[in-house]
Amino acid sequence: MCSSDLVANDVNGAQDVFLRDIPGILTPSPDGVDFGTLAVGVRSAPIPVTLSNTGWADLRIKGSQLAGTNAGDFTVQADTCAGSLLVRGKNCAVTLVYGPRAGGDRNGLLNVFNSTVRSPLSIKRHGLASDAKLVLSDKTGARGRVVTAKIGRAHV
Repeated sequence: MCSSDLVANDVNGAQDVFLRDIPGILTPSPDGVDFGTLAVGVRSAPIPVTLSNTGWADLRIKGSQLAGTNAGDFTVQADTCAGSLLVRGKNCAVTLVYGPRAGGDRNGLLNVFNSTVRSPLSIKRHGLASDAKLVLSDKTGARGRVVTAKIGRAHV
């Protein structure tokens, strides 16, 4: 396809070749992880974050790091991304687990370091934590015996 209006003042009559470098684009799914509400000291089910190269050029995942105020409440259970070369359309996963250490809002980031200009890619993590626990009057629950339950505070 020829066009005479791609470059201003191109009057030399020669054909021009244009080259464009389209980089790799690291795209997370989901783009944020919400673990919901858990009791202090309880661990969540693992949640994977899939990282895909939705751009054209290859990109390399250099590694990931948990960051933020409550980084210690989250752990990486598995990481198939560190050191990976992702070609266009390929993906890998970082699997996270949440185990709150204190009550309230628990927030943090999963930073994924990569070879693109948008490194690190920061993925928000969130969970709520309750310091309530169920206290039973009789832990054995013998047959015919009444067991009462009340809400107390967890001690971690």
